[in-house]
Amino acid sequence: MIDNNIIKLAGIKHTFEEVKKEYFNNNNKYIINYKTIYQVFYSQNAGFYAQQIYYNNKNEVGYTLKGRFIWADEKFTNRLVGFELLNITT
Repeated sequence: MIDNNIIKLAGIKHTFEEVKKEYFNNNNKYIINYKTIYQVFYSQNAGFYAQQIYYNNKNEVGYTLKGRFIWADEKFTNRLVGFELLNITT
């Protein structure tokens, strides 16, 4: 969903350059938004898109404040949820 260089991922509007920088340069492929974790994907045909991979319904406290989000890599995401949600092969 690209409109005037704006991409909406995980319900959040980002610029194309911001997403490109986080995804390719910083290797952050996850968006953490309150209690939900999204994995960001890139396709040459579809562009950037995000898919929900985890929702924390067990805890009252979110990972971020409501309305806030962070970009994260695999290691930080696993550390944040407290268990191995993502398989990390190094």
